[in-house]
Formats: sequence, structure tokens, C-alpha cells
Amino acid sequence: MQTVHRYMIEDYSGSLVMQNLMRIVGNKDYFIVTSNCDTHFQMNGFAEERIFEVEGNFDGLIMRSPAWESEQQRFQDFVEQGGLKTVIVFELGIGMRNTMIKKPLMDMVRDHPSWRYITLNMPQEIYVPDGIKDRSIAISGDIAETFELMVKEVEKDK
Repeated sequence: MQTVHRYMIEDYSGSLVMQNLMRIVGNKDYFIVTSNCDTHFQMNGFAEERIFEVEGNFDGLIMRSPAWESEQQRFQDFVEQGGLKTVIVFELGIGMRNTMIKKPLMDMVRDHPSWRYITLNMPQEIYVPDGIKDRSIAISGDIAETFELMVKEVEKDK
């Protein structure tokens, strides 16, 4: 297990994709729900209190612990506070068959008329149910390349 920890966490030094995501998010109110268990969001400057790692993480092998429950509660608080605001669920690279995160988030979009859904994935992995298609955007392509284009647009608008 030490080898996994070293590979996933100790040897990780950040990525341009995460840095670009941080630039796109900017000062917006955000909350990250992720199945990644590598703490890479935290290591790239995203606030720990704004992250819910639904499968736990390898940093300390946390899963279903009080820390996990605290993450879940912070996410629920964020959702309740954002009920009337426009919330954008921005799904990045979740496989079409991975319903653990995908379905509950799509259901939340369906249940909140002011919410929007954006999925960025490879063409064969994109899925948007009929109930939210009118409030969704599906972008097919490479995340790194798409983020670079998005950052240019965000910075152009400043």
C-alpha cells in the first residue's frame, strides 16, 4: 500500500489541467464531488472544505470515517444553500456507466430548475438524460485541450 501512496500522492506535483480548472473556477462559489481518491484537488489549491471524496482517499486511507461524514455534510449544506441559485454541475470524465456520482448529480439538476449540467468527456462516454437535456451542455474532447480553450475565453472576458 505504501507504493500506491507514494505513486498517487507523494510523487504527484500538480498538473496543468488542475491549474486551468482553478483558473476557470476563479472566485466562484464551488464545491467538488469526486470519485478520485488521490487528494489531487487539494494539492492543486482547491479548498479542502469544499471537496467531497465519495470513495475516501489514499492519504491516510480515509473511507467512511468522521472526516468523510464531515465532507458529505458540507456538500449537503452547499446544496441546500444553492437551491435557488444557478448551480452548474460540471462533470469531468466520469464514465457513462459510473452512476455512483453521475446519477445523483443529474437527479439534483432535474429537481432544481435553476441548475445546469455540463459534461466534458470522450464522445462515447457522454450521456445526458432527457429530463435535463434542455439545461445541459455536452462537450466531447480532451479535458486538457478544452480547459486551455476555456481559460483563454475566461481571461479574454476579464
